[in-house]
Amino acid sequence: MRKTHGESRAKANGNSTQLYEAWQSIKRRCLTDSDNCSHRYKGRGITICDEWINDFCSFRDWSRDNGFEEGVGLSIDRIDNDGNYEPRNCQWILIGRNSTKDQCGEDNHQSKLKEGEVWLIRRILAAGVATQYTVARMFNVSQTCISKINCKIRWGRKEAKS
Repeated sequence: MRKTHGESRAKANGNSTQLYEAWQSIKRRCLTDSDNCSHRYKGRGITICDEWINDFCSFRDWSRDNGFEEGVGLSIDRIDNDGNYEPRNCQWILIGRNSTKDQCGEDNHQSKLKEGEVWLIRRILAAGVATQYTVARMFNVSQTCISKINCKIRWGRKEAKS
């Protein structure tokens, strides 16, 4: 028998709840190639735990126990950016706070980029052999991250030496 939770469609207007949409988005990023960001998740081996993958109720219960409130403007965050979507690696944080945790290491103790990679990025850009967009794709980071590196704006907790 199939479990129902009633959150895929809200009763009043037929729209799904924010929490259900977050769960669907996690699954889409980790399990399909059709999501625009799947290269940042599925392409890097990021998965969703067995506990949540087919059980929205389990995800909902964990979320409610860990501070989620509908309409507050929260976003699910993986504490270890290289870790999976699972209870011990996730938390709910304000959407604006999550967007500042970019791949460049801003406000993040575990940057995806290492000092040697930052040095290489600066060399590539200085030589003019690739655009910032191309370099961002090469290193699997945002173009904003590459721009910050190129302008020698703070990179992580310690500015890399050029």
